[in-house]
Amino acid sequence: MKNHDLRINRAVRLINELDAQLRNKSPFGYYVFTDISTGRRWTASKVDEDYLAEIKGIIGDVISNLRSALDLIYWEYVSPHVKNENERRKIQFPFRDNVEKLRNAIKSSHGHKVGNEFVDALLSVRPYKTGGNKILHLMHELNNAGKHRFPTPVSDYKTMKYEAIRKMIPDFPAIDSVTVSGCKTDVVWNVAKPSLLFIFLGNVTKNNPNIYERKLNWPVDLIIRVDDFEINSEVLTLLREMLKQTQSAVEKISKAVS
Repeated sequence: MKNHDLRINRAVRLINELDAQLRNKSPFGYYVFTDISTGRRWTASKVDEDYLAEIKGIIGDVISNLRSALDLIYWEYVSPHVKNENERRKIQFPFRDNVEKLRNAIKSSHGHKVGNEFVDALLSVRPYKTGGNKILHLMHELNNAGKHRFPTPVSDYKTMKYEAIRKMIPDFPAIDSVTVSGCKTDVVWNVAKPSLLFIFLGNVTKNNPNIYERKLNWPVDLIIRVDDFEINSEVLTLLREMLKQTQSAVEKISKAVS
């Protein structure tokens, strides 16, 4: 198995592992809180920052492997056509802002030496931003981003109808439907303190023995937003599309050379 295939296979394994992890546990959760000293109740979201950082690292690892797969297949076909170490240093899969810059990059990275079919295959992949394959180019941009610029996945809580909420929180106020956010409190209400004896409150919070929390079965997606690329996508959907586009690019390039 060639090196670019190994990278793609690793990306596939990571995506499957991430899928399994997120099915078991999301870094974001939605809770109902109760202050037993006042009878105040409220709903709010919480994030596990350490787990979110772990998820972010896996996403970055997937993207790095897919980006490397393209560099490796480019090296595989171009390197036999160069003569010295200075030329080899320029061999890198050409991502550019537009098609004209791509043509120049193919030449400067010695891709044209492989043949016209190879160049045509690269052009058909459209690894450029303006009018090109924005998923591939986004993959390239995210791979090049430093850890402080890499977008942190955010939560997308779904709107839930009052009837569904009442099944989880019987004393929830009569609100038609609720769309939640990342605020400290979304909905607040009060109950008589004697009534708390008949309500399942959950567990005591770490910081205040008077406040209890109970996690709710509230649907939430983990999404990535990149405004420059008009991307607002669920994480696994985006990673699988990047995988699909990478596999397609590898197939086109391999067919052109063979």
